[in-house]
Amino acid sequence: MTTRPSQITPLHLTRIAVVYVRQSSLTQVLHNTGSTALQRDLAQLLKEWGWDPNLVIVIDEDLGVSGSLPGQRHGFNTLLDRMRAGQIGIVAVTDSSRLSRNLPDLARFAAVAAQTDVLLLQGGQIVDFKDPNSEFVGLILSMNAVRENRTRADLAKQARRKKAEAGVATTRPPTGYVKGPHGTWEMDPDEAVRTAVKLIFDKYHELRSAAALCRYLRSHAIGLPRRRSLTRVEWVDPSKSELLRMLHDEAYAGTYVYGRREVAHDRPPLPCGELRTRLKAPSQWIYVRGHHEPYLSAEAWARIQDTLAATQFKRHPPAGPGNALLQGLLRCGLHDRYISTVYPYRLSTPVNERRRSAQYRCSPGANTGRTIFCLYLTASRIDALVEAEILQTLSPPSIEHIESLVREALKEHEILLKRRADELRHAERAVADAERFLEHTESGFVNARRRMLQRYDSALRHLEDLRTSHLLKPLVPPLVPSAEEVVALRRLTDSIHILWRHPMVSPIQRKTIARIVIKQIRVIPTSPSRLRLEIEWASGVKSELEIPRRGTPGPVAQKK
Repeated sequence: MTTRPSQITPLHLTRIAVVYVRQSSLTQVLHNTGSTALQRDLAQLLKEWGWDPNLVIVIDEDLGVSGSLPGQRHGFNTLLDRMRAGQIGIVAVTDSSRLSRNLPDLARFAAVAAQTDVLLLQGGQIVDFKDPNSEFVGLILSMNAVRENRTRADLAKQARRKKAEAGVATTRPPTGYVKGPHGTWEMDPDEAVRTAVKLIFDKYHELRSAAALCRYLRSHAIGLPRRRSLTRVEWVDPSKSELLRMLHDEAYAGTYVYGRREVAHDRPPLPCGELRTRLKAPSQWIYVRGHHEPYLSAEAWARIQDTLAATQFKRHPPAGPGNALLQGLLRCGLHDRYISTVYPYRLSTPVNERRRSAQYRCSPGANTGRTIFCLYLTASRIDALVEAEILQTLSPPSIEHIESLVREALKEHEILLKRRADELRHAERAVADAERFLEHTESGFVNARRRMLQRYDSALRHLEDLRTSHLLKPLVPPLVPSAEEVVALRRLTDSIHILWRHPMVSPIQRKTIARIVIKQIRVIPTSPSRLRLEIEWASGVKSELEIPRRGTPGPVAQKK
């Protein structure tokens, strides 16, 4: 029997002994089975030290979960909760890296262990957090594991980047390629795979729509290839998202791109335990032109990107219930991103009513923790200017203009009636002429009578087609407003501004009207004191407004 360490007291033996098991990824769980088995074997050691087998448990809920992000491991959090409840006497891990690879989780464990008298077995050594010397040694070993993990990850990242700069591919090739020698990519040796990939790009040039391309492939029972190994290819049903991924991938033009994405440490991992990633700025990507044989030329790939950009559906941010009229319509001209709407403080109205005052802000450094603002505008000032443009657009034309349009419409209606009557008269005359020629053609002239009969049938069909068309599409006379309607129109013209601000009209209704008539508004700083508003109306017409720039608390961020 193994000699029990002196730090283990009878009190510890009455509590639960926990073996904490963790692997960083599902790949390690599947392939590094020896490491998992070695961690589980600690349960036998704890039994030899005197723990009742019923009090020895294994917590393995974090298999496949990285220990780099604090607070994201369900099994580790459960362990801390049971420690706080005074149920646990010792926690056993093979080494300190299994317990934690980040300092916040390590500090949480050490604090709870010191408060509840929990021992830690790591690397064959007992750590008693109530003993300052033992705690110091244990924390040094654990912090060294955190440092080694960061150092190893940074060195591996730098090594992969250096390889990419030298033209050595370190990532998995896309569909249609396989790994070649010395970090190269080669076209898939399967001719069916190559044909399917070429068909995708050729058909997109013809259809100019990823959705239409997906429908075409499905209707012709053409699948997308997935190479699982050098000898195994799977064919799956095509999806629009997968087709868009292939159409956007510059690798099919012979370019190797490295460093598109980075780990998002500020976001929780996926349910499967994998870390989330975010897209990096294109300026940080590594491009290796001519890295491998392309499926299409660089010019053809550029044309595809132009088509994708032109046909992409641009979704507006939600309008929201606030009183900011232009929420979700403003875009920053420097960073090509929608400007956010905030309600930072309240304003008092003359009737002692407290209302939130809206502001429009463009903060390109929001995701990096910076508070610098590119644009910082009071909503009421810019809303009033655009509102005047909207009301001018929505205002009905003058009565004189309406009467002029009615006269023109009546005149055009008369012209169309006359044109239709002339068409019918000419068609009826053609039928009568053909019938007369047919009657005067002697029966002995067979060919002549056949031609006359064809001429008569053609003229008769044309006449019937005209009559059917006129019947199905009758000419409706234009509406002529009565005297009462003219008076109502004058009243509407004078009261459109009152209706816009009527108490029964809610802010969300005004926003809906604004989104119907306006596609987007680009805000472009022209100087430190001036802004230009480029209003793109739903009809495609564009107009501009110049406004003073006030209330900017920080320096202007320049587009890189």
